[in-house]
Amino acid sequence: MRDCWLTVLLSIWKCREKRDFPVQMRDCGLSCQKRGTVPLKKGQLGAVRLELNGKNTSSLLQLNISETASLKCEVFDNTGDEELIWYRGTRQVDVSSNDNVNISQVCVYPLSTEDNGVSFICLLKRDNTVKLSVMLDVRFTPILEGESSVTVEVGKNAQLTCITKANPQAEMIWRKNGVVVTMEKSRYKQYLDSEKFQLNIDRVDKKDAGNYTCVAVATDSNTTETKNFELVVEDKKDVLPVEAIAAAVVVGALIILFFFVRKERDHFQTMHEEARRHLTVRHLYKYQV
Repeated sequence: MRDCWLTVLLSIWKCREKRDFPVQMRDCGLSCQKRGTVPLKKGQLGAVRLELNGKNTSSLLQLNISETASLKCEVFDNTGDEELIWYRGTRQVDVSSNDNVNISQVCVYPLSTEDNGVSFICLLKRDNTVKLSVMLDVRFTPILEGESSVTVEVGKNAQLTCITKANPQAEMIWRKNGVVVTMEKSRYKQYLDSEKFQLNIDRVDKKDAGNYTCVAVATDSNTTETKNFELVVEDKKDVLPVEAIAAAVVVGALIILFFFVRKERDHFQTMHEEARRHLTVRHLYKYQV
């Protein structure tokens, strides 16, 4: 019996050094476990838990664009090998079979704007309720795009659209020929959301023409990005009134109808004269006979 307990103590000491939990000691029917846990009966599954990047709750991971996101998922309190699976949003990630048992790692490199706000989920294959997630918070300076030249007629409405991406959201302003555009309630209006910054001008006139600049200032780094737009205002084109066009269409239709009726009438008269001539010839021939 003393030899058995010596074996137990020796096994516990080795287990503690290697941190290899749990290790079964068959000779005495005991197991080496973490403090506070209860030995499991044969065939019983333990309360397995996960840690994602060292955290046991879902979290937010903040990184800069072009950096690498390293995600590490580990299984704890397991009595045997546990297979892990990953999801990027709703799409399963293809992980090597050599990297999905007990510990699994996923790397995203280089980070792009499309990775911002994406969640990666690690979960047990045998029990999908055991899972943790991390959302990527990818920081990047403003990126501006849009149609550089806009042409509009006098009296029409103009719209300049600056496509913008930034994290965090940038401070946006419009400039015209280097001067901040003053918003007039009657004509100038601007609209901003997470994807675009618009300047709307109602009833454009010649003085509205010029060079406009979309300016984005990053709130976390004071970095400034700009995008130039040219607004060209043309003279109003001469357009025939709707009434004149309608009258012309009616007149044209009447002319065509008159021509068609006259042609049919001439054709009918020709056929009528041919018939009369034919009857006259037959009558003369009969009389001579």
